[in-house]
Amino acid sequence: MKKLPEQMEPAKTKRSYRFWLLGSVSVLLLLLLTFFFFAGRIISSPKVKQKIQQTLFEQTGFEADWHTIGLSNFPRPAIIMHKVTLKLPDRFQSNVEELRITPEIMPLLTGDIRLTRIVLNKPVIDLELPESNTDKASAGTKSQVKLEEDLNTSIMQLGQVAPDLDLIIRDGRLSTTRGQKKLVKVEG
Repeated sequence: MKKLPEQMEPAKTKRSYRFWLLGSVSVLLLLLLTFFFFAGRIISSPKVKQKIQQTLFEQTGFEADWHTIGLSNFPRPAIIMHKVTLKLPDRFQSNVEELRITPEIMPLLTGDIRLTRIVLNKPVIDLELPESNTDKASAGTKSQVKLEEDLNTSIMQLGQVAPDLDLIIRDGRLSTTRGQKKLVKVEG
């Protein structure tokens, strides 16, 4: 018994649709993997590092440096930096073993950066307050006001980029000094 041409046609087109669908999905996955492979190399280039450092300094006044930087794709896209140093000269210094920055995905696709989460693993934060000797009282007060202004400006600018930011700190240490005297040391 021979099949009529009308009966053979649906099976052929069904197979053809599956082939094109499977091929399209495979090409998209290959392009995505290629993008993530090259994006990691691009973000760790010295030119990009310099641009990130310059932008951070211009917007917040912080000097930044790190040993390595890379991308993590799962469970959510994130930038991971190792051995990070942040400085506000003569006022603030922080060394972080690992810094993970997670942006919102949809604004990122339009070129807008909005941070949703920052995770600090093993940060060591040193805050230097100005000396308050009677000879240096007015200079110390001015310096303390300048420190507060700098920190407030930096925090406000971070708030503009990340209004719904989750900040997670793991195994951190905070120490506050005035001159050579340690005032507060908190670990945990």
